[in-house]
Amino acid sequence: MLTTPGLDVLHIKRNRGVAHYCHIVHSLSPMTYRVFGVDYFDSVLVANEVQEDFIRDIESAHNVKRKHIAITGSTYLDELSLQANALESFPKNSTKTILVSPSWGKETLLNKYGLDLLLPLAKSSYHIIIRPHPQSYISPSEKANIQHLQEALKDYSNVEWDKDTPNIYAFARADMMISDFSSVIFDFVCLQGKPVLTIDNDMDLSGYDMADIE
Repeated sequence: MLTTPGLDVLHIKRNRGVAHYCHIVHSLSPMTYRVFGVDYFDSVLVANEVQEDFIRDIESAHNVKRKHIAITGSTYLDELSLQANALESFPKNSTKTILVSPSWGKETLLNKYGLDLLLPLAKSSYHIIIRPHPQSYISPSEKANIQHLQEALKDYSNVEWDKDTPNIYAFARADMMISDFSSVIFDFVCLQGKPVLTIDNDMDLSGYDMADIE
């Protein structure tokens, strides 16, 4: 069972000793996967009918074998909810906190807007938590961009970079979130019931599964 898409496409190859590969969709939103994201899995566990319909459309567009699909709801969010409910209350702070939590890839908030968005926030009276997607630290170009942003914002004491911690801690501390097309917005709303501001950007779908069913 894998939450990472792209089986038999690039780095994740089938093992001849494994008879069945199952993908678990770890989001509530439509699936913004790179092309061939779920084509070669044997089964997929999805959160809702929208995701099921999307996979069927992709199967038709790519002319690949129909796979078993089961609607399970959001199993990871069930677990996150238990963890969030077990958290101790954070002390109330008079300074409002904004969490910047984007997706990863070339079309995301940090890559497309960078300092144009972050610098005005850093100069504001708010406390800013910037939490890049973990995958952003793996991509060389995105990692370099993060390092550039960190260097540019290093003198702002109200700016904090969050890495290698469960997201529920940043969720609990934040008063609102700024994001892009990341499914994390639904996690934040479902777990915390706090407001989200999303960036209305013109996403280039080339290289994504979505482009094949437009």
